[in-house]
Amino acid sequence: MSTILVPLDGSKPGYRALDFAIRSSKGRPATRIHVLYVHPSIDVSGKVQIFVTLERMRELAIEQSRPVLDRAAARLAEAETSHTVEMLEGDQAEVIVRRAQKIGCDAIVMEAEEWAGSPVSWSVRLR
Repeated sequence: MSTILVPLDGSKPGYRALDFAIRSSKGRPATRIHVLYVHPSIDVSGKVQIFVTLERMRELAIEQSRPVLDRAAARLAEAETSHTVEMLEGDQAEVIVRRAQKIGCDAIVMEAEEWAGSPVSWSVRLR
């Protein structure tokens, strides 16, 4: 099975990258799309702990990621594409690389906001 990792942040360019990955997987039934939302590490140092517990901060992170992941899952289900969605915490670049290695993905698809005035989907083939 081939796996395409799509890091998603809820932006229009991110959803365009997801759509690109869906189109790329068509006609390849052994392809799975793995959508990843990376929330920045939660820093509970200082006075923040007085007002908001670490548990509550994690709940808020999940609340923020849920609509993004639900929208992605709906698009993937509508396209009848095999998929998984998840939220992880940490430095975005590091988490994306670690997750790509752990799941053995074959490609990472991301979109830059604009390049030369046009949206661009970047697909990095790993194998």
